[in-house]
Amino acid sequence: MVYIYDIILNLTDDNRILEFFEWDQFDNIEHIKKIPLFRVNTSFIDDLINYEIKIEEDILKKIKNLTELFDFKTRKVMEYVCLFSDGSKVIAGEFSKSGKIMYRSGLLLDEEDEILDIVENLDIMKINYKKLKSRNIDFFLTRHEAFIKNYLLKELKSSYRKKNMNKIKYLYEECFSNKKESADLYKELVEDISNNFSNRHVKLFKILTMKEVKK
Repeated sequence: MVYIYDIILNLTDDNRILEFFEWDQFDNIEHIKKIPLFRVNTSFIDDLINYEIKIEEDILKKIKNLTELFDFKTRKVMEYVCLFSDGSKVIAGEFSKSGKIMYRSGLLLDEEDEILDIVENLDIMKINYKKLKSRNIDFFLTRHEAFIKNYLLKELKSSYRKKNMNKIKYLYEECFSNKKESADLYKELVEDISNNFSNRHVKLFKILTMKEVKK
């Protein structure tokens, strides 16, 4: 078993694995003392990025309680956590007892580079797993932009469900700077936010959240 020592992980359940520069001060950042590393093929890394997966029990047994956290008083472990790399990228994964992926993390740039040097000398390990459902990933949005997009879509769906057409009309006019009487305002807004996210939507988000603060 090959181990990596003294690295930082930010294990999240986001659909997109967050780049280190998107990490937030409120994230659950873990200082890892020791963690097992496996070299895998690129298809596994691709599926780990793009799908929810479930690994077989044999891998769970290999990694159980081997990842340690820094703690000066006692030995703290994470039950099913390890690093995977195909030689070009490194991803950490935390799994449930059933083998389903729960959380993933990228690495800090310098730490990933050091691990990639180590991976060159490792044999590829076959990982038996199942692909579950694909992830809805927008690689073109930052973490903050994705949050704004989801916020606006939730606001729209909530207003539509409550038949609050005045609010939908207001959102439409703020977004497009255009007054329009149409039964398709909701549909047009959802399509625009989903497919054409831009600074217009960021501005709309700021208007909405400022109104909530004032309330």
